[in-house]
Amino acid sequence: MMVPWAALISALLVAAVGRNIGVAASGGCHISAIFNFGDSNSDTGGQVAGLGLSSLLPNGETFFKRPAGRVCDGRLIIDFLSEGMQLPFLSPYLESVGSNFSHGANFAINGATVSRTGNTFPLPVQIDQFKRFKARVLDIISRGENGGNLLPTWEAFEKGLYTIDIGQNDIFHAFTGNLALHQIINFVIPQTVDDIKSHLKDLYSEGGRNFVVHNTGPLGCLPRILAGIRSDLSELDKNGCAVAYNNASQTFNALLKAACTQLTSNLPQATIVYVDIYSIKYALIANASQYGIEHPLAACCGYGGLPYNFNDKVRCAQTEGNVNGSVVIAGSCKNPSKSANWDGTHYTERANFLVWSEIMSSKYSHPPLSPYQACY
Repeated sequence: MMVPWAALISALLVAAVGRNIGVAASGGCHISAIFNFGDSNSDTGGQVAGLGLSSLLPNGETFFKRPAGRVCDGRLIIDFLSEGMQLPFLSPYLESVGSNFSHGANFAINGATVSRTGNTFPLPVQIDQFKRFKARVLDIISRGENGGNLLPTWEAFEKGLYTIDIGQNDIFHAFTGNLALHQIINFVIPQTVDDIKSHLKDLYSEGGRNFVVHNTGPLGCLPRILAGIRSDLSELDKNGCAVAYNNASQTFNALLKAACTQLTSNLPQATIVYVDIYSIKYALIANASQYGIEHPLAACCGYGGLPYNFNDKVRCAQTEGNVNGSVVIAGSCKNPSKSANWDGTHYTERANFLVWSEIMSSKYSHPPLSPYQACY
């Protein structure tokens, strides 16, 4: 008998909570707050709040039943992580109304890069926002106030989990900037990883001790990339993914893993768990039928039909556009749970859940710890 999708998620989340409680009871991690940094893969509404943008359906249709600031039909990996820790979803740092920061804050922004060039809220700005956030919270605490119980405690900053998922946009922009592949691999990527390493040290100097760092997924398997690929980068692998983009992703990931290993040696009080998101996501593409995924290289919410269902002029949630003189609609597919990709760039809720489940197995982590065990 097929288990309903929602029931399956609930059951596995309950199991994850049980594992978390067991760790805490045995004297392990007592993580009560998450501080997240990144791009759209973990943005829970920062771009919408910070830039005054509207979040439109069909985004959010599967879980929230309304737009919820996420570029997805439902929950993101960071949402499943929060639920598994029995924490509410993270409020965006830039959301001024209705936010509860007692369990942490989300500084991630859609479109963010590591580099300062090209976007409003790159990683260094997110780090600066965190510093101000922490300073303001500690100032309020020092004056004997509690912020209406909506702010983290002093201990939360020291024992909280710092999660980082960024770098994808830096690689993407390098390709769209018409740089040669050797320039991207030999110059852009090493500099990007060096910058991430520097920012991790910065967070450590601010008291952060427990880190989970995601590498980047297989860019060459994204419908957005495949639909607009340059002719000189058009070689595809056996699963239909662009070789050059995936080579760049893997180069980034190898350097990032080495950087995390080095930082672990240099920062004696830090636990840094490096998570191989690339391998998990690539498996969803390569073994799609095993997961019940149909057309793994096609966007669920898009326009254009197979093989990629992506048109840069008519994107998901931009409900109409003018293509060759005709008005068209980029709507959602009938069953997003059978799709890996949501809108050409981001993953569906079900794919995010599958990725989160593999993260929890620790098989793709170095050292082999789940996020619930990433504590010093």
